[in-house]
Amino acid sequence: MERNNRAHDTWARDVATLLLNHCETNAVLFLRGDLDAAPAAEMQVVRGLRRDVTLIQSDGYGLSANLYSPLHTTAEQRAAVRDKFVRECGRPVYFTESAPAPGNVVDFGLIKKWVAADQPSAVSITQPMLDLVLQVATNQPTDPWTLYHQQRICTRYGNLLTRMLYYMNASSRATLQPYQEAVCRTWFGRLGMLGVAETVTREKPEDLLRWMDQLEQPVCAVASKADRAMLHRCRARLYSHMGNETGAIAELWKCLDVYPCPQNEGALRELVAILDQRKDKGGMREVTRRYGSWAKQER
Repeated sequence: MERNNRAHDTWARDVATLLLNHCETNAVLFLRGDLDAAPAAEMQVVRGLRRDVTLIQSDGYGLSANLYSPLHTTAEQRAAVRDKFVRECGRPVYFTESAPAPGNVVDFGLIKKWVAADQPSAVSITQPMLDLVLQVATNQPTDPWTLYHQQRICTRYGNLLTRMLYYMNASSRATLQPYQEAVCRTWFGRLGMLGVAETVTREKPEDLLRWMDQLEQPVCAVASKADRAMLHRCRARLYSHMGNETGAIAELWKCLDVYPCPQNEGALRELVAILDQRKDKGGMREVTRRYGSWAKQER
């Protein structure tokens, strides 16, 4: 019975509080499905925290009004509505997953801010976010929801902190280095780091491939489809860098088979580019056969 006692588990409340308090006054916050939306809505509606922030679930549902009906609109129509809303609302716009409209991004790891295309992208991190990194890196949850949520956060901060350290000068790295090392001791922190490593560690790609092989089994046993797909996509890029197009194509097929949805359209474009360069008409027909209408739409 004690194992089922969650009275002192404040993880959902802590993360929702951090998300809401990070937003500027009168902001709009797009949240990733129920995983982020439910805790934030509970903190706002029930506990009265940051009621100036408008919450919108990624499917289009808001707490007071819907942007559109997911059941009666196409993906293109929903994208057009989000784009129009973001550009015309005149309010700061934040999101936790996919950007709600084309533009640039200020990446804080747990949350991101949308900015117009004429403004520069940036990465940044606050002390409350760094405190969360240490909490996640040392915590060992047993329930599936918290475990999955913390795995996602480890992946994000493994990527964000590695990028920040890579572009910093040596004298500025001391502050962030312990946090990056802590999160990258977790499997999912290392998975996030791969998004950077595969672009900056080109001198010894064979060593990085061996490291990815070691990472695959423990991560894929518990990872989401998107995370498993990321591993295959990073490996495909390394194969391409090494001149092994056959290996790259095989990994991109695996990436798309693991996560066959429009959110993985970047991998589809990479595969189509290689097949087109090789004039592989059979491979192009196979892309259409396997992934159908969404593949045509994204291309």
